[in-house]
Amino acid sequence: MGLTLFFVIALAARTFAGPIQEVSIRDQCARQCTVSSKFNYETGQTYEFNYETEIRTAIQGASEDQAGVDLSAKVYLDLLSKCEMVMRLSDVRLTEQDPETSTMIAVTSDLISGLEQNPLTVSFQDGNIEELCLSKPESDKILNIKRGIMSLIQNNMDDINKDQKVTEVDVSGKCETEYTSKDKGWYNKLITKSKNLLGCTGRQGSNTAIHGIPYSSNSGVQSVPLIKSTHEVQQEFVKSTGRLQSATCHEEHTFVPFSRSGSGAITHSTQTLTFVKEYKSRSKPEQISVRVPIQFQHSSGISAEQTRKDMEQKLMDICRNTKDGITPETPNLFTSLVRTMKAMESKDLVDIYQKIKNKEICSVNNDRVRKFFLDAIPMSGTIDSLKLMVKLLTSGQVTGLDADMWMTSLAFIQNPSIEMLAEAKSLLSMKTNEEKAMLSVSSLVHTVCKNNPSCDNFLEVKKIISLLESKIAPSCKISDDTFRTSLLALRAIGNAGYGTSTIPTLTKCFKRTENPIEIRLSAIETFRRIPCKADKSTVLSIFVDTEEDSEVRIAAYKSLMECPSDYLISKVKGMLGKEEVNQVGSYVWSHLTNLMETSNPHKQAIKSVLEDEILQKEFNMDNRKFSRNYEKSLLLEKINTGAVAEGDLIWSSKSFIPRSAMVNLTVDLFGNAINLFEIGGRIEGLEYFLESYFGPNGYFSENDVQQAVEETAVDVVKTDKVKRIDKRNNRVMDELRGSLYMRVFGNELRYMNFQGLDSLFSQNSFNFLDMMMKFSKENDYQYTHSSMFMDSSIIVPTSSGFPLNLTVNGTATMDFKASGKMDVMKFPTMDIRGIIKPSAAVVVSSQMGVDALDTQVGVKMVSTLHSSTSVQGKVSLSEGSIVNVEFDLPEEKQEIISVSSSFYTIHRHMEREQKMITVNRREHNACTGSKLAKITGLELCGELSFPNASLVENAPYFPITGPVKAGISLYKRDTRMTGYKLEARSTHNADENIVRVAFTTPNSRTDRNFALDLNLNKVQGALDASFSSPWKKADFKGTFINEKTNKGISGKMNWDGSVRFDVKANLQSERSGPGMLYSPTIQISIPGMNKVGLSGTVKYAAWKNFETDLSLTGIKSTPISVKSSIQNKAKIMSASASLQVSPKQVYSVDSSVQTTEYKKKIVYKSQISIRSPSQELLAFAGTYTNVYGKNIELDIVVDKLVEKPVMLKTNLITKSFRRGRLQKIVRVDFRSKVMDIKMKNKFDNRNGKTFATDTDLTYVIRRYARDNIKLVTKVINQSSKSLMKARASMNLASKRNPAANLKLIGNLNHNKRHSEIETDIAYGPDFKDANKQVSFSMSMDRAIKSLSQASATLNGKLLVGSGFRIITKLDHSHDPKSLDSNVMLRINKDAVTSSLSLKDASTDLKSLSGQFELELPGKSIVVSQIVKENAPNDFTSTMNAKYGKSKNTIVTSWKKVAPSALTISSDIDLSSADPIKINAEYTFGPEQYKFGGSFQKATSKYSAVVTSQVEIGKSIQISTDLECPSRHVIGNFEGSKSNNKYISRADVRWNADRDDTQRITINGNGQMSSLADVDGSFTVQYPGRTVAVNVRNSIGKKYATHVDFQWEPKKIISFDSTFGDYSKSDSREIISTIKLGTPFITLKSLDITLDHQINSGMYQTKLDAQWNPKQTISATLTARKPMTLKSIDIDFIGKAPSLGYRTIQSSLKHNIGNGVSTIGKVVLNRQSVQVDMSLLDKGDESTTDIKGQIDVKTSFRQLKTATVTFSHRNDGRQIDTSALLKYNKKQYGIESSMKGKLRGLEVNTDGDIKIQLPSDTIRATWGHKNSMSEIITTSEITWDNKRVFVSFKGLQDLSLPTGTLSAALEIQTPFNVIKDVVFQLNHLHKTGKIDSTLMVTNNGNSLATIEGKYLNENGKITSRFSTSNPGIVY
Repeated sequence: MGLTLFFVIALAARTFAGPIQEVSIRDQCARQCTVSSKFNYETGQTYEFNYETEIRTAIQGASEDQAGVDLSAKVYLDLLSKCEMVMRLSDVRLTEQDPETSTMIAVTSDLISGLEQNPLTVSFQDGNIEELCLSKPESDKILNIKRGIMSLIQNNMDDINKDQKVTEVDVSGKCETEYTSKDKGWYNKLITKSKNLLGCTGRQGSNTAIHGIPYSSNSGVQSVPLIKSTHEVQQEFVKSTGRLQSATCHEEHTFVPFSRSGSGAITHSTQTLTFVKEYKSRSKPEQISVRVPIQFQHSSGISAEQTRKDMEQKLMDICRNTKDGITPETPNLFTSLVRTMKAMESKDLVDIYQKIKNKEICSVNNDRVRKFFLDAIPMSGTIDSLKLMVKLLTSGQVTGLDADMWMTSLAFIQNPSIEMLAEAKSLLSMKTNEEKAMLSVSSLVHTVCKNNPSCDNFLEVKKIISLLESKIAPSCKISDDTFRTSLLALRAIGNAGYGTSTIPTLTKCFKRTENPIEIRLSAIETFRRIPCKADKSTVLSIFVDTEEDSEVRIAAYKSLMECPSDYLISKVKGMLGKEEVNQVGSYVWSHLTNLMETSNPHKQAIKSVLEDEILQKEFNMDNRKFSRNYEKSLLLEKINTGAVAEGDLIWSSKSFIPRSAMVNLTVDLFGNAINLFEIGGRIEGLEYFLESYFGPNGYFSENDVQQAVEETAVDVVKTDKVKRIDKRNNRVMDELRGSLYMRVFGNELRYMNFQGLDSLFSQNSFNFLDMMMKFSKENDYQYTHSSMFMDSSIIVPTSSGFPLNLTVNGTATMDFKASGKMDVMKFPTMDIRGIIKPSAAVVVSSQMGVDALDTQVGVKMVSTLHSSTSVQGKVSLSEGSIVNVEFDLPEEKQEIISVSSSFYTIHRHMEREQKMITVNRREHNACTGSKLAKITGLELCGELSFPNASLVENAPYFPITGPVKAGISLYKRDTRMTGYKLEARSTHNADENIVRVAFTTPNSRTDRNFALDLNLNKVQGALDASFSSPWKKADFKGTFINEKTNKGISGKMNWDGSVRFDVKANLQSERSGPGMLYSPTIQISIPGMNKVGLSGTVKYAAWKNFETDLSLTGIKSTPISVKSSIQNKAKIMSASASLQVSPKQVYSVDSSVQTTEYKKKIVYKSQISIRSPSQELLAFAGTYTNVYGKNIELDIVVDKLVEKPVMLKTNLITKSFRRGRLQKIVRVDFRSKVMDIKMKNKFDNRNGKTFATDTDLTYVIRRYARDNIKLVTKVINQSSKSLMKARASMNLASKRNPAANLKLIGNLNHNKRHSEIETDIAYGPDFKDANKQVSFSMSMDRAIKSLSQASATLNGKLLVGSGFRIITKLDHSHDPKSLDSNVMLRINKDAVTSSLSLKDASTDLKSLSGQFELELPGKSIVVSQIVKENAPNDFTSTMNAKYGKSKNTIVTSWKKVAPSALTISSDIDLSSADPIKINAEYTFGPEQYKFGGSFQKATSKYSAVVTSQVEIGKSIQISTDLECPSRHVIGNFEGSKSNNKYISRADVRWNADRDDTQRITINGNGQMSSLADVDGSFTVQYPGRTVAVNVRNSIGKKYATHVDFQWEPKKIISFDSTFGDYSKSDSREIISTIKLGTPFITLKSLDITLDHQINSGMYQTKLDAQWNPKQTISATLTARKPMTLKSIDIDFIGKAPSLGYRTIQSSLKHNIGNGVSTIGKVVLNRQSVQVDMSLLDKGDESTTDIKGQIDVKTSFRQLKTATVTFSHRNDGRQIDTSALLKYNKKQYGIESSMKGKLRGLEVNTDGDIKIQLPSDTIRATWGHKNSMSEIITTSEITWDNKRVFVSFKGLQDLSLPTGTLSAALEIQTPFNVIKDVVFQLNHLHKTGKIDSTLMVTNNGNSLATIEGKYLNENGKITSRFSTSNPGIVY
């Protein structure tokens, strides 16, 4: 009762102190008036100012442009009284920066006039802006600008001559503000105020799908620290008058990520207010109807600027953009689609969806566009989109995965409304997806109700909860049929919360012990979100029942602890004292213990309650057996960030494994707790499954497991045992049951329950055979999905009142297209073929901008990821032995992945792309090259482009330095290649295995034929293999050995027919002790080369040793050896390895760990050494010694790696004494070339009563710093069982920085009734300095019987230095009938006191009273209220408020005179206004309704009455009567229905008492039997005009429609249309007409006739149109049958004389038979063009033979005629090609012929090409022949009697040790310089001799000779090198 009374009084007080209040009386804006007078503004004066604000946004240091907006105005402050002023604006001008010229241009907006229209009344309390008042509501956009201006004026200093820190509320929020004061010249005072905007509360707004729960914290970070903001205001006042001369505010907002010291994404805001003049005011007080705070108000809502036309246009853009797949622009188009959809109404959405279905929008790409539209619907999150969602889901038009995703999206709607619940409720009645709908709709209910505490009283919420409750089995008697639906209904009710009405049903569910335990647990868990005020006594009874199942009891405890209370804690503590069930006791004990230590901000209240409790730990806490709760939490208060990880592991006494588990992760971010996820589940029956396998009598007994360790798993699990397992396992699996759930943001989105594996798998069962049959046919599959996975924004106010938006949008679009078939029904013969085309794009857009009324400026970064690929292929298998695989890349370019970013400045609706930093921009391109392209036909290329800003001063950090582009693409370089083909054949029998594998690339330019043949003769032990490729050929013949201890292969290899070598490989194995010894040998013999061999041993023993010794010979003159050894012995583990390249080149690694164990200690010694041939690279040694319980030592040395050894020594000594004393000493000694550190720490624990630490730290940083720091702490615990008492001290001393010295002494005393804490702090070099001392003390006495009856006294004192003192005192007591609180705060000599008293004197009738008093220096406030019930349903409330000498009284009475009638009256007596009387009455019935009231002030009276009369199903009448002193308004509406006739009439008279003609009348009547017969009229009459509309529509054999609209006697618009279908048995004719008549000269009339005919021979369509006299168009289109791709005959004739086209004709005839013949002709007036084309193909399978001709005839002089003939023939041996163009009597032609043979690498080819020009003929011939030893190549070109001849001949017999080479190159030209040039090369080498000569001649004359000779005879070496030309020798 006390809490109820407190709430009533607090609500009454809010009418005086609330931030927003709607009032309907004339009142002063200032509720009070301060007595101080810092600023002496004169009443009745107007002060005029010039105001300017400038905002600029750019990426400083990177972008070349900036976006800006300016606002200027004249500001007038009219002083109505000392504490009340009116602010007016005029000459408001908004300008924005032109992106092209950077000049400022004007912005037009209706909101600008709104700024000037309504004055703003301000409660001005001597500088403090207490409240803003309006005569009528205004938009938040306008008000926020006015708030920004008033914030510039505000000054909350007590004295403008003294610096001061205050908490100030202005447009930026509630902020700690620092004022500093200084003189500016002789006459002015300059005040500077600054704020830490990050610590302001109530500042940040957001729009995100992430759901968080607010919490309070004392942190200085109250909003997301993404923006670093600075705020400084300078105000200049005149000293003599205290009046404002000017004010300037500078604000800078920097996006913190990637910014660097003045660079990055930055928004600057500057405000300036300058005094102009002062004059006599003419302003009058405004009527006050709305009160608002000065704090910035975040407005929400969706702009409805987009139209239906915009939506259709965006869908067409998507249609065109995605025709061939997903492009990088696709996600942006989808984002734009979602934005447009948010502004549309449901009717338009339905219409557009129907258009898409009917293919009226995008008929060619309709399926994909429809999918885009459907994907956008759940992303918009509006009531209109939800209506369409529900319609499509309930009608079954959206099913499957899409339906599941749609319903899941309901849980993430950002700001759902109650209206959405009415729409979503229909989903609960669906036959399909009902279970999913229950969880989704219930999540939506909770989101709606989260911000509406009284949500459970909403009708729609009640309906949904009731509907969910109805799905539970009657009386909750669960059967198999009702189990699943009832279970999900319970989960859904728990999801929704606010289901107090369902508690009786829930109680039945968990009380019935015969119900399945899943039902009982879910019913208890339903209370997790039900409000704490609900009765949970039945849940408590479950918890205290020790006979109940432990799982159920733990669930009851968890539900109860969602709403902890003193009573509950005492009840739980009592249960713990006598708890006999260890499972329950261990869980409760662990949970309460975690609560005592938690940092979770939401659990601090219960933590404080538990602080006084002492829990006795009497339970077994073995984690492997007993239930418990786990929690780890952290809250960093400084940055207001933390996290909570919580989990449950619940065991059952009936099972040896856990029954259920849960894990929950919540993050705390800047005042909001976000529950990221909770995953949990339970399982029952798994213990039987495990026991049946691994139990004593199971299939895997202990003996089986031991045997499995020694043998392989195949040896243990025999086939017969597996069969027995399968047979007996069926029974065990039937007993397996369980459930899983997942919650996100606290909403349960998934729940799965199963009973037996069949139940689990049946939830997603499918018919495998049906699927295979479907796959065996040709199928086309396409899937497109788009999602806006991120749509979040953070809004913070700027000082100017414009909101600064940080917005991040992320959109992803993926498309998968596939076609083909998979026929495996005739296995082992199968056929699989198809093509797949996956593509995807992701766009993330980040924006920082300022919304200035109707314009926006800012910067934007767009990041795009795109991928588009395709592949097609075929796989066939014939009789299981022949496999053919073919695949191809159909596109010449495959974009594997591309990533790019771009930057823009935003100027209203225009975005201007920025180049950003271009200096030192890096671009890299790389490809795999021509070699890989030649081998595969493919080339993989990558590109990377980015700005390298490392050398640019003041540049921001990457990635906001500039655009980035990166990508990987795959190119098909061999474009003629039609794919890759792989063929494999195999034959296997008892005697032999034959395998052939072949690979080729059909139709490719390059030969890529590969073949591999293998023949294994098992009888003879022979192996034959061959391999062929375009480059190499090889074959192998040999034998093989396959014995148990000896395996090998030997034979001869033939490589390209010229290189032959022998190969022999052998591996012998034998058992060696506990391990195996392997001896591998490999020998390769090549004629003329050293024999290559590998030999050695490999020794291996499991877990004991591994040794290798291998030697490789024949590569170098000395063997190359590799040795390694790993030894694992009892006391030493070592590893070593070495590589010897030569006797003097040895690389080695050695390491070891040696263990020496004694009786009382253990020693580990380790070493690592790495050596090269020249030096030791690393030396590491370390020793770890542990003397058990006494001493731990660690000694580490690292050498060679650094110039001077690095040493670390640590020592931990533990000493134990009598009486429980424990001492630990830690020593650390670190030495290096750069730094030395020595530290000693001593920790002393004296029996848990005294704790002391002594730390001595000395560090030396050479050439930089040296210091010694000592820290001594001591804590003495003097607590007893009933008293907590402790004393603590700390002393910190630094030799280098004595100013950091600190001394602290603290005392703590605490018991159930008294708590006391004292702290003394001294700092600096002198602890006796009184100015550097702080003392704090606080004590509290309390007597708490329960939450409803308690008393407490709190005293506190804070002393800072010698000049500052704060003393506080609080007395509080309450019981069920009263509450009394008194507070005193004294700062130095000033004191503030307050008191609150609440009384409940109710008996049978209510009687409540309360009083609040506040005493300030020189001020007194008293507020009291009495609420009394005179009789049942008859109440009187009296409120008195006294401030100083003023007294105000409000007396209100309300009486319920009947069940549906209520009267209210109120008398208001205010000291500053005339008396006011308010009356109201309300009556409601099924056929009559009345609502009315009156308001009277002095002699002025206002009244309003609304009445209605309804005759259900026949008529309705509504009347309104509004009266005020100056006007009387009467309105009437009548409507009736009789049969199919409808009549309605509406009449409004707005000056009924004075002028009856001032009225508007609307009449409507009509008749409609159906949509096929409609006839109606509609008229509107108002002074001076009558408007009429008539509509007729009839449907019979012909459709006919008439509409006319008349607004003046001769002003009529008429519209008539007809549509008729005149079909016969052999033909069809459709005729449609449209006629339009208007009074407009430009379009007097319009007649259109469309005639479409179809008969057996043709299709024909005629169009005739005429508008106004003599304006005509006619057209006829005829298409003759049959119409196929092989036969087309079309004619078109048109006329448009008024447009200048007398004749328009075109025709097309196309025929495909033995060849192709096409004739096309176009005639326009007298101009014509005709094209004839023919093509003949005489080729067959082995020969290509094509001939064709194209003729062109026109009426143009430039091209009268033109003919092209061409032919091409290829029979595999010779290719002939020719082409001839005859154009205006000139000929151009080309002929070519080529022959050739190819055998292996030998080529023989020749050919010629002839080019014919009008003036000359050019001819070229060539010939080429080569073998393995000879090459001859010649070529010749002739033209205009000129000739160029080139010949090359070469002969080689190169080998070792003897070889020869000769070559000659001859060049003949008509040019004298190289008339006849010959290059001749001769080379000889053999053992001991080299002779090489190169000669060059021209026209037979020697130009140069180069000789090189080398001779080695018996060790005598002679060499000679010479060059010569005529006359000179070198």
